Amino acid sequence: MKNIKLMVKLLGGFGLVAFMVLCAGFFGLMGARTLTSHLHDFNKRVLPGAQALLSISEAMEAIDNNENTLLARNINAKGREEQYTLTAKHKKRLDESWKLYENLSKSKEETEIWNRFIAAWQKWWQNHEQFLSLAKDFEDIPTEDAYNKMSQQTLVTNTISFYAAKDILNRIVLLNNKEAKTAEEMVLATSARVEIVIIIGMILGVIIALFFGLVLTLGVTKPIAKAVAYVEQMAAGDMTQKLDVDQKDEIGMLAKALQAMVERLKQVVLDVQNAADNVAAESRQMSSGSEEMSQGATEQAAAAEEASSSMEEMGANIKQNADNALQT
Repeated sequence: MKNIKLMVKLLGGFGLVAFMVLCAGFFGLMGARTLTSHLHDFNKRVLPGAQALLSISEAMEAIDNNENTLLARNINAKGREEQYTLTAKHKKRLDESWKLYENLSKSKEETEIWNRFIAAWQKWWQNHEQFLSLAKDFEDIPTEDAYNKMSQQTLVTNTISFYAAKDILNRIVLLNNKEAKTAEEMVLATSARVEIVIIIGMILGVIIALFFGLVLTLGVTKPIAKAVAYVEQMAAGDMTQKLDVDQKDEIGMLAKALQAMVERLKQVVLDVQNAADNVAAESRQMSSGSEEMSQGATEQAAAAEEASSSMEEMGANIKQNADNALQT
């Protein structure tokens, strides 16, 4: 890490964090798409299929109840007509649900069971139409024999074919419920995976961010602290220290430049000290010459004073000799 440029460290650290965020977002997005796919399948196939099968089952139950109602001896013509109308209404609802379910995609197993149900339902419906025919005959000629035939048809023949078809239909309902349960489990599993991926991404992102933050902080603050201590030592007058920063990044380049500046400054100080020593030596030499000149001047002054004294003494002698000559 010491030999990597600071800009590369920063970009690499933030880039790695961004990559982790991107990965977490990507897997989260993929999970969301999978979740959406499961929900779409559930809403477009499983749920409508379950609703259609339930509607078919309810319509069959209602038609069977209409048959049983038509067996009542005390029901009048209007009441019987209402039962025929209700039967037609339930048949229409059954046909709509049937068409809806047939247009839905199905598994291979579900298709096989549905084909078996179609055959069983057709048999029951034929029996139902036979019952309607017998019911009409009873209405036309309400004899005991006509009633017994109608009763035998609905209570025995139709009941057998009805429950045979209902049993197969219930198997389709159970299979559909199983698929719905599977879809629900897949949705929950996908949701859990998305949550785990997001949590792991968040934890890894925090760890990586803290790691690179610590590395980058120490990589900047430690050499700067050494540089500050180095400069403080220079300010105190100690220029014998070395700046120990072995890095090739911008901080290391700054440290090397600072070290080179200090070396240059030491050289300048040394040159100034040598110049000062030379000036001091020349000053001492000039001082010595001045002392010699002062001493010579003193000696000349003494000689001049001695010569003046001799001159005065000679003048006094001359004057005394002149006085002596005049007295003589």
